Amino acid sequence: MKIGAQLPPLYLSLLPPSLKKIHPEEKLATCDRCLLSQNPKKAKFYAPHLKCCTYHPFLPNYIVGAILSEDQQELKGAQQVLRSKMDRCEYALPLGMVAPLPLQVEYNNYRDLGFGLHEDWLCPYFDREHHRCGIWRWRGAVCTGFYCASSYGSSGLEFWKSLENYISFIEMSLMEEALNQMNFSPRRVVDMIDFLNRSEPLSKEWNRRELTRAQMGIIWEGVSYTPENFYKKCFQIIKKLNRRTFLEIIGEKGQELEAQVVKKGLTL
Repeated sequence: MKIGAQLPPLYLSLLPPSLKKIHPEEKLATCDRCLLSQNPKKAKFYAPHLKCCTYHPFLPNYIVGAILSEDQQELKGAQQVLRSKMDRCEYALPLGMVAPLPLQVEYNNYRDLGFGLHEDWLCPYFDREHHRCGIWRWRGAVCTGFYCASSYGSSGLEFWKSLENYISFIEMSLMEEALNQMNFSPRRVVDMIDFLNRSEPLSKEWNRRELTRAQMGIIWEGVSYTPENFYKKCFQIIKKLNRRTFLEIIGEKGQELEAQVVKKGLTL
């Protein structure tokens, strides 16, 4: 399957043709046949009903907006989850949909013990009925690049890791670009980024699975849109980008990561 078919459709007009043509065929580790859920006697084992989906991904604002804007039956469940999170004030921030801080701290400190086994960590966008990812075409960088094994050995794993790093950089760059066009100051963006990938909790006031209305009021201060319409607006902003503007946004660092992905992919 070509890489372009595994990434959010939004990226297809932004990525170089050389990257979109790469088509690794991974036959060892697939989402339909989880390699590590077949033998519970192995040292590394995933529960069959959880697989490697025991992770709450960060979804940048424009990706949230894309999911909420799509009129596809397969996204109805994810849309319901996103709207429920917004209603409950569960870390629906202008930068995107963030895992609750207590969950981040628990995961980052105990992932070696519970990954693939801890049901409380199961991705909220996991489609339990069909036993698959509920946001597959819009899944984030970590999920896109994660392979427990590769048909290409260490070279394959290195390629997928480089793709994860590249897409992660894109996510942060485009998320910040959307916020910039929505008139968020750099300082305000930096303050919100502190809510990502926490290993140690913030103050007790913020260390909850759900935030208070007052806290959400502070975070969303000055925004005239509802969170859902804000996310959709971010999606429209990023949707209008072309390749040239995209390269300006990701800068030299992003272009270096892009070149690394292409180089590693062409050697598979």
